[in-house]
Amino acid sequence: AGVKRAALALAAAAPLAAAAPTAALDELTAAPLLRADGEASSSASGFASNALASLRGEGPAVGLTMFERAVLPAERAAGEYPLTLALLRLVEALLSSGAGPAPAMTPLLQHALVEVLTQHGAWRYRRHADRWEMHAAVVRALTSALAPRPGPANAARRAAVAGFVARDAGAVAAALAPLALDAAALRSMHEEGAWRASEVAAAEDAVAATLSVLPALLRALEVNAATSATAFASGRLDSNPAVEPLGGGALARALLVEAPWGGPPLAAAVASYAAYPYAAACCPLVLPALAALCAAAPAEPPLACALPLLAPRNSKRLGGGFGSALLLLGKEDERLSASDVLDARAAVVRALAPAMARADPDLACAAAAFLTAAAERQPMLAESLLLPARLAFKRGGHEPGEGSDSESDEPVAPSALDSIWDSLGEAKATRASNPRALAGTTRATAALYAGGRALSGAVDVLRSRPEELVTRLEQCLEPSDTDDATDDDDDETEAHRLAAEANALAVLASETLAARRGGDVETSAVGAAIKRWCVVEGRESVLLRWVRRWTKPRRAAGVFAAARSRAHAVALRAAAYAERAAATRAAAGFGASPSHDDAASLPDATLETNALASGRALLSHAAAVELLAQSADISGNVDRVAVLEAVAAAAESSAAAANGSARRSLNDPVGRVLDAARELRLERAILAPPPPGLWTDGAPEYGGDFLWDASWVERATGGGECAGEDVGWGAPEGPLAKPGREAAAALRVAGRVASRASAQLAALSSAVDLLAAAAGPSVADPRDFCLASALDDVPQDLRGSLFHEKPAELLSSWSVHERAAAARAALGAFDDALEASDEEGAEHFAALAAELADAVALLVRVWASAVDTDDPPESSEAFEMARATARAAARALSRRGDGVAAGSAQTTAAGAVFARPLLSATTAAIRAWRITAEATAPTARLVEGAELGQRLLPLMHMLCAAAATPFGGQDGALALGLLHEMCDGMLSPSALAGGAKQG
Repeated sequence: AGVKRAALALAAAAPLAAAAPTAALDELTAAPLLRADGEASSSASGFASNALASLRGEGPAVGLTMFERAVLPAERAAGEYPLTLALLRLVEALLSSGAGPAPAMTPLLQHALVEVLTQHGAWRYRRHADRWEMHAAVVRALTSALAPRPGPANAARRAAVAGFVARDAGAVAAALAPLALDAAALRSMHEEGAWRASEVAAAEDAVAATLSVLPALLRALEVNAATSATAFASGRLDSNPAVEPLGGGALARALLVEAPWGGPPLAAAVASYAAYPYAAACCPLVLPALAALCAAAPAEPPLACALPLLAPRNSKRLGGGFGSALLLLGKEDERLSASDVLDARAAVVRALAPAMARADPDLACAAAAFLTAAAERQPMLAESLLLPARLAFKRGGHEPGEGSDSESDEPVAPSALDSIWDSLGEAKATRASNPRALAGTTRATAALYAGGRALSGAVDVLRSRPEELVTRLEQCLEPSDTDDATDDDDDETEAHRLAAEANALAVLASETLAARRGGDVETSAVGAAIKRWCVVEGRESVLLRWVRRWTKPRRAAGVFAAARSRAHAVALRAAAYAERAAATRAAAGFGASPSHDDAASLPDATLETNALASGRALLSHAAAVELLAQSADISGNVDRVAVLEAVAAAAESSAAAANGSARRSLNDPVGRVLDAARELRLERAILAPPPPGLWTDGAPEYGGDFLWDASWVERATGGGECAGEDVGWGAPEGPLAKPGREAAAALRVAGRVASRASAQLAALSSAVDLLAAAAGPSVADPRDFCLASALDDVPQDLRGSLFHEKPAELLSSWSVHERAAAARAALGAFDDALEASDEEGAEHFAALAAELADAVALLVRVWASAVDTDDPPESSEAFEMARATARAAARALSRRGDGVAAGSAQTTAAGAVFARPLLSATTAAIRAWRITAEATAPTARLVEGAELGQRLLPLMHMLCAAAATPFGGQDGALALGLLHEMCDGMLSPSALAGGAKQG
């Protein structure tokens, strides 16, 4: 009875701990029940004790004395564990509320891992379901400990927990214990009758908890491996760490080689739950776990060897399996029909189908992410999902087995490749209704093309229908009948559409290069499509319309500054409340009744710790001296809370006025402290890293949480959706809820804007690759010709020609006026992106400007190649193009003065990416102008040349430095080529002499 009463009290403390974790942790750990004393339990293995030493905080305490000596023995004797379950829920609540790095959490976390996780399987239980309930509770606490949270202390604790679980054999066996039941075994238990219903339900919950913890654990191990590799490279580690995140530890052996209790690897059991029919939550959890496993597993041996369930049923490679789910159809017991065997491969294929994208977009995206991860990291596994495909056998409308010469009369089951093909067939409708699912499908398709020889069979199947393939990929692009007006408020949707376009363009570029290698690019399906895009229909061609879409940046002035100001306001108000709470707790002492005023601790311990440190750093700044002096009373006591609240109010006003761009007077002491807050970057106190996405690289998904975890800001300030409800974690509405929601909203707006910019950058990069492949090597990559021109070693018969081999090839039907319009659009977009890159928080515009510079170079060369056609540009148009490129080059390179210098020791990365394409574009435009100006009057030619020379004169000294650098390479050749043009009648001798002296 005493244990149950204590369990009720501890269960009641969990929501209190979620509301005020810092205060709750201090009070609870001071109570005798949770007081830490002595060393870890002697029942823990020596390795576990040593591994958990890294989890220690300040102080030597690691054990919960009363729990280990009194509570656990009493619960084991009774076979019921109410107090332990209540403790696990309390630990989960504290970890979810950011208390993980606190020193007082170390004994609680060690007890959960050593005493409960590694040993609960050997305890006595009154009911079979109780064991699975205990496992689910401890694994949920483990998942909370592995969740990424802001701050180095959280990262260190997460790394220690992940390292312990991955290396300790006992912890691995305990954490993965529910996977001893594969889907077929659990289905058999489910079908035995209602008498096992409670046990089956508890086992399903335990399996779901285990599947949920795997992605978090594997991602944490990836971070650990990357950190160790960086430390070794910098000399901070003496031994070279394992390259793969899983390495060769106990977790890798259990998942990939052999289960801890013997038998096939547990990865097979994970895959089997993709087809489990009685728990709808299993399949959405299986696919992210398999994707994370693909990313973390070593290349050898292939992961496909551990996942025979995902191979075709009639595959010769399919070996012995895990339970009845892996039996071959040709060798299974006669009493089992095909429907009795759970088909995990078919479940994955169904998740990729277009019907699933309509019914459950999240599941469809998870399936696409898994296939992408397999294609990128485990191509043999991807091949087993893709082939054999019905698409390869469909000829003359017949399926295999219907009038075909197939060895087997059994029809080929649908594969992932068939689902991708069907999804691409509905690309136009999916683009309008669910662009996120289309982006996932096209990304998986692009991953197949990037898979090399290992996936060449699947690519060949797609290429066997070239016209249909190109048509389906074309439907992923913006329809030609779309209205010019775009919805600026729907950045997230546009980001997914641009991502789908980027992937489709990458595949089309691969198809174009493949057709070029085959020698039939002019007659290929992709070549015919590109020629069709160049035809003017109405006002402009489809290609020009797309170029405008891919190049035009969307300016969102003040969005990032407003988000930063909102973050400052929350950080400063949180610091004020943390100061007040700390002072109140210190004055009240232990055991005092909790107050109901604003002095209560914050709903997230990480936010409280970060905000308190940030506030004290700000008040220690020299800019805060005057404000602190003004807040002092007659006794000389300064009101630190009042100062922080005044600066927070100023930050809120700055965010509301002119989208965060307003600045207070320099004579205003509050304004000086606010500037100091910007200088100290106090926003880092609340800017949590974005949650990892579904894809292999862990990059965040497009949306409001793309830059930062805005949802965490809402939860940490008590303004989340579940705030105030008993079923959810989080505090009731508090004083930080409103500014927290405002900051989260501003961060989401900034995240969506950045999402669109990132997707546009990907689309522009793929478009440049496609246009380069369509234009041909003589236009897309004329480096040899530029080098010869720079050295004045051009053959006489080529001096009047810029591009002497099939100019623009597939783009030859693109009119010269359309080419000029595309080049001007890229130049204008480059200027806009370069200007926007100077705004606060708009670093992504710098990357976009770099890609736009490459687009400018390519489009100007495509335009210049028209001088060799029957429709050459007019002299005036050529002069305008040369003047525009010269202006863009001078403006961009003058503001990045040392970026043109060649050589690895002298070229900055930012300067090089601007210098090379802009110098190439300027040189091509000037040479095209020279050719077209031969028919004009000499006087006009001299005037235009002088104007071009004056525009390029500011670059004279940088070009001279680049051209004079030994082993200058391409930079030196480009600089010499442009200097040659400038010296050829564009500048007077005196101007040349002055520029040479400066250079």
